[in-house]
Amino acid sequence: MSKVNIAEEARSIAQKYQEKPEMVNKIELLRKLDQSVTKMPSVISLSVGIIGILIFGLGMCCWLVWSDMSVLGTVLCVVGAAVCIANYPLYSKMVAAKKEELAPQIIALSNEFASENN
Repeated sequence: MSKVNIAEEARSIAQKYQEKPEMVNKIELLRKLDQSVTKMPSVISLSVGIIGILIFGLGMCCWLVWSDMSVLGTVLCVVGAAVCIANYPLYSKMVAAKKEELAPQIIALSNEFASENN
């Protein structure tokens, strides 16, 4: 390694530990707030979707493998399909609720940036 590369690397490491300007901290907070609107609803929606598919798959097993359990298989398939169908409205409502909850903070931070740039 040359001395120039070592100096650049040392400078980049030192920047990680220096205090960041308030503007950088606020933009990071704004990004985190924006990501948090969809992050948890996505995790919950994915989990509910997986559970719905597993229930549906169990119903299909009852139908195809254990033919004497076809009534239970039909019920499980309907329940699994209903869970999967209900998943998107559930996601939409969670995102809307999270947006409503975080909107004042996000708008306030955004307005601070807009007023500082004018």
